[in-house]
This record gives sequence, structure tokens and C-alpha cells, in this order.
Amino acid sequence: MPRLLLIADDTTARPLTPALSVAAGFQLQVRARLAEAHTALAAGAFDAVLLAPARADMEALHDTAVARAAAPNLPLVVVLPAESDAATRQKFSTAGADLVPPPPVDAAALAATLQRLTGASPSPPPARPPTYAGSGTPFPAAGGSGTPFAPPSGPAFASALEVLRDFSPVLGVSLDWRQLTQQFVLKLREVIGVARIAVFVDLPGGPEAEAETGRLVCAAAAGLPRDLLGCVELTRHGGIGQRVTRRGQVLRAAEPDATAEGGQIRREFELLGCEVALPVNDRERALGVALLGGRVTGGGVH
Repeated sequence: MPRLLLIADDTTARPLTPALSVAAGFQLQVRARLAEAHTALAAGAFDAVLLAPARADMEALHDTAVARAAAPNLPLVVVLPAESDAATRQKFSTAGADLVPPPPVDAAALAATLQRLTGASPSPPPARPPTYAGSGTPFPAAGGSGTPFAPPSGPAFASALEVLRDFSPVLGVSLDWRQLTQQFVLKLREVIGVARIAVFVDLPGGPEAEAETGRLVCAAAAGLPRDLLGCVELTRHGGIGQRVTRRGQVLRAAEPDATAEGGQIRREFELLGCEVALPVNDRERALGVALLGGRVTGGGVH
């Protein structure tokens, strides 16, 4: 699924986003300013750029030139305000835009043009994600039969207390899911010694919100540039997100993959600098994906 970067303020972006949604075949990222996505754009995180400035001024011309310099080979479309004339559109074409359609621009026609430029195709209505049966031994019921409770003691208990002290920062933020996930990621990185780790999960709102968009947003990360992560999402409709959440299995970047989505999977691994993707499950379904990359001591993740 092509990744489309839309640079526009909220007022300008609002009428465009419905036509550029997952249903139209795009994974859309919206930013108010080009500077917020420049790192990700230069790193190759997108397949096309759409600039929709509120004014056809020198700042908008500068953004067009900067976007072209950051991504010389990407389709770059600029949608100007209704009062812009042919001479103004020519200035933006000279600055690097591949297409500056005359206003007013129809959102559906714009989406069709971007589909041709990027090879996107409308997506069918998403199916409900698969579920995976949970496992594990249940806790004994209160009052049930079994060995009478005895207070724990000895070296094993002391070790457990030490682990509890290590995880006290996690317990302190247990009511904030983002902080809780970030603390867990930092601790996991310390334990397994990886250079990079990122966890992508469903948007808040549960399966209904996920089923509508398929977006997997970065909940926590370590060892990766923050401005890059702010512009990168995975999706259940393609790439790593689709493969891992659908199969519920570990996916390695080094595995040969000749399928149509193999190129997108390799690109996402390279963009994030990771080598392994693992499913993040609860007892019933896949919540998202965790990506790990390289050990701090050198060598790969196995």
C-alpha cells in the first residue's frame, strides 16, 4: 500500500483526507509543516508527496523545492488555493512539482491521479482480523483444593523482589498505556541487549477502530529517531503488519520473499533498521507488531 505524505493545515487537509484513505489504496500521513516529516521523507518513508498550502507564497514555494530535493524521484503534487493563476502554478512547477492542477481541484479526481502515479488500487472492505487462542495455566480458584499457601522465602524470593524493584517504574505508570509500553520497551531493550526496538499497536478504540483503518501506530520505541517514528506507521493491509498479524509468526528480514508484498516488507525493515518482527498478542487476537534490530554488542537478532 503506497505511503502518501500530505502537507497541509487542518482546514485544507480535512476535505482531502476522506478521498485519500485506506479505501482509496493509500497509507496517509498528514503533517502541518514539511519540517515535521523531512527526516522521514529523505529516508524514503513515502511513495508520493502532496502539498496543499493555504497560501501560494514564498514559504510554499520553498517547501516545494525542499521536498523535491529531499525526494528527487517521488511524485510531487501541489494543490494551490482557488485564486491561484496559471503564472503562479508555473512557478511551483519550476520549483519541482510534477503536477499543479488548476483549481478548483476535485478530491476524487486528485485521488485517481495519485493512484496512477503510485500504482495504488482501492482496497476492499477489510475483514475482521484473525484471532489466536490464548495459552497458559489458569490460577487456582480461591478456596480450591491444593497445597496450603505458605509465605515465600529463600533466594528465589529475594530474586523476585529484585525484579519487582527493577520494574517499579513500570508499575508507577500502569494507568497510562503509552508510558507503560515505553517503560516496558526500555526494560526489554536492557534485558535482551538490542540496539533498536519499536512496538506498533492498534489505535485506541479496540477492534472496531482497527477494522476501519487497519493502522498500527508506534506506541513506544528505543534507539530510533523520534521524528522518523512520527511519520512511520504499519498497517494490517500490507507489509510487515499484514504478514505478522495474519500469520501470528515471527518474521525475519533475511528470509527470502518472492511475493508481491515482499518488497514492501523489505523496505519497512530497512527504513526502521530492524531485523525481526514478532506478533504482539493478547489471549484472543493480534494487537500489533514488535520490531527488533541488531544487538548493541554487534551481530543479528535470532
